[in-house]
Amino acid sequence: MISRVALTVKDLARSIGFYEKVLNFKRIGNYTLEPSIVDPLFGVPEGAKPSSVVIAVLSLGQESIELLEFQNSASSEEIPTDSASNDLWFQHLAIVVADMDTAIEHLAMFEVEPISPAPQTLPGYLEAAGITAFYFKDPDGHALELIHFPKDKIDPKWKNKSGVFLGIDHTAIAIDDTAHSQSFYEKLGMNRDSQTENYGPEQEKLNQVKDAKLLVTAMKFEKGPGIEFLEFENPDNGRAYPADARPNDLFHWHTVIETENLPELRDKLSQEKVRFISKTTTRIELDGPDTYYAFLVRDPDGHAVMLRSKS
Repeated sequence: MISRVALTVKDLARSIGFYEKVLNFKRIGNYTLEPSIVDPLFGVPEGAKPSSVVIAVLSLGQESIELLEFQNSASSEEIPTDSASNDLWFQHLAIVVADMDTAIEHLAMFEVEPISPAPQTLPGYLEAAGITAFYFKDPDGHALELIHFPKDKIDPKWKNKSGVFLGIDHTAIAIDDTAHSQSFYEKLGMNRDSQTENYGPEQEKLNQVKDAKLLVTAMKFEKGPGIEFLEFENPDNGRAYPADARPNDLFHWHTVIETENLPELRDKLSQEKVRFISKTTTRIELDGPDTYYAFLVRDPDGHAVMLRSKS
């Protein structure tokens, strides 16, 4: 299952404040990874200055995120100001809201930079008809989405929950080829849940991409948040994920997937020549009894995935 989504931030205190005040996340823990762990896990380049990473864990409902601040190495690349939803480094976090108008009123109390000009409700001629969404940015420029489902499309787990911001439905990633991405994530144990084609003026305003037409494919485990593929059929000229990207870049996200067969999965991915970020499988000791083994890889488009196990 997907246990959490992690993203690199410039100022941890600032980002914690944003997610707590603006979106009602709650900090449930924090830990530090020392350079001896950071080096093999995050694939620190030869000769680079050693860095520790301070990580805050925040929850919203039953779902969690991690905010990563690299201590001794400044983030080398910020998110481009002209970043668009069809650029292949694009990723967002979709937060389910009970009422979109109330959520927007709450956001208006803070200095939040919008991507969409206003919430957009997808029209009746689409399979996703009735879903309302709004894109905006966190302090470092990471894209976030508020999403509201009509009664006929809402997952039962969101029903009867209190509050405005209910939890995390999925993380969405811009991709080049749905078949390639689906094959990769199926190897990690995910299954295709749904697929829709979205287009029209509402979708164009939501993404802020002219004449946007995209294939949206939802991948899921039996429980937990999912991953959505955003394959832009038009325009199809989004920029590639930078080949020299590093985890301390501010456009870095990674999706944490828990697995019970980590060694076998590593062997399988190695044989298929998947790109590894980690130099080796790394042992991570957290406070208390929790010890994890983990490594990071890149999917076909460059998005990072951490595969993690307790053994």
